[in-house]
Amino acid sequence: MDAIAEVSPPRLPGLIERSLGRPAAAAGEHQPLDPAKRAATRKVAEQFTSVFFSQMLEHMWAGVEVDENFGGGHGEEMFRGLMVNEYGKQLSGRDGGGLTDAVYRELIRVQEV
Repeated sequence: MDAIAEVSPPRLPGLIERSLGRPAAAAGEHQPLDPAKRAATRKVAEQFTSVFFSQMLEHMWAGVEVDENFGGGHGEEMFRGLMVNEYGKQLSGRDGGGLTDAVYRELIRVQEV
């Protein structure tokens, strides 16, 4: 039983590197990303969080009916999706409750290995 516990599962990044024909990084060795790639990764994390929040808000707004007296009628129904997307962008731009940073850190971690 102890022999099984000592065997570690293969590291996925190492398998990916080998499949691409590149040498895998040694254990604990990180290849730091340049600032341009970090900025692009941050943008991707914000976009992902924006889409996540938009999808979550879309389900929330699905149950809200348009008010006939004070609502926007058919126009409100047509443009509600755009409004929800903008809400998602605003939520992700304001740190996204920590979700944007968590996604960013995970993307950086995966890219540096």
